[in-house]
Amino acid sequence: MKESVEVNLLDFASYKTGNDWSLAFSQAAKKGDIIYVPAGEYTISSFAVPSGKTIRGDGERTVIRGTSREKSIFSCIGSAGLELNIVGNIENHSNRAAVSN
Repeated sequence: MKESVEVNLLDFASYKTGNDWSLAFSQAAKKGDIIYVPAGEYTISSFAVPSGKTIRGDGERTVIRGTSREKSIFSCIGSAGLELNIVGNIENHSNRAAVSN
């Protein structure tokens, strides 16, 4: 079984566009299976999360906000059985409860 590789999102900060961390998330996902998002606030326009990836934060100290309230910031792509894992109690600060199955 392949060992999971964890990367720190801050190591990809050079890929930010202004305050948008979307490209940094994408580049981190190319390099690691687990994306560690340290305490702080991160704004993203969108991020298509590949199958089998995990996003791990520092609980309520890690905040991920969208640039728009009109669209989802995360979309999951890939195969059933390799779903996205979000761990570390990343708080929902979107002011709306939109969960779809």
